[in-house]
Formats: sequence, structure tokens, C-alpha cells
Amino acid sequence: MNKTRNIVMTMLGLATSLYAAETWTMHKIDNAMWNHNSLSPGDLNGDGYADYAVVHEGTEKYTFILHPGKDGDPKAPWKKVIVGVGVNPEYSDFGDFDGDGRLDLVGVGGHGAAAQIFWGPEPSRITDPKA
Repeated sequence: MNKTRNIVMTMLGLATSLYAAETWTMHKIDNAMWNHNSLSPGDLNGDGYADYAVVHEGTEKYTFILHPGKDGDPKAPWKKVIVGVGVNPEYSDFGDFDGDGRLDLVGVGGHGAAAQIFWGPEPSRITDPKA
């Protein structure tokens, strides 16, 4: 009985060690204290890394965050751009809605609010909120 108990305890210890070694580490990439309600990927600037459309419910803001790219630190906060405002934003996503080859951002609000499209600028102007 002791031999079986020792084997079980050893297996449990091994499983615990493996679990502890494989725990994911969290890194904050957006320091905003807003309610992040949606996260959708798309490569806005063509650098091969996924950027993300983010909805901040309660602030009426549609934003995106840019992956820092090959030479940046993906574990540090990413650059955020406020694209526009909407009524009770709930979800957002990227798509080329006008066929110009650039990603646009569509935002959908709750409680009967209309969908809105924010047309994407040239990749070189992607961080300019006025573009």
C-alpha cells in the first residue's frame, strides 16, 4: 500500500511541477482602465503582425492597438489609436468594406444602435486618428 501511495504522490508532484512550469504569464498590452468588450485581429500596417480592434464599452470609443512589430517589445503596452466614437459600442472588427485593399473598422453598438464603418487610411497614416 505504501508503494502505491508513493507512486501516486510522485505522479501528483510531477503533474504539479509540469503545471507550474507551463503556467502562462500575463503581459498588459493596454493600460486603459476601460471595459474592453471586443478584440478582433487584423494587420493594419502590413508588417505581418496582428493588430487588434478594441471596443471600450462605457467610453463610447472604438480603438485599435498596434503590435510593436519585429523590433518592438510585444510584452510592453502597445500603441493605441482612437478611431471614433459610437453609441453604446459592443463589438468591432476589421474588413476591407470598400475594396481599396486597406482594412477598415466596423463598429456595432448595442440597444438598437447602428453599425458604423471607419474607413482605413493608407498604412503610413494608420496611427493618425484624423486620417
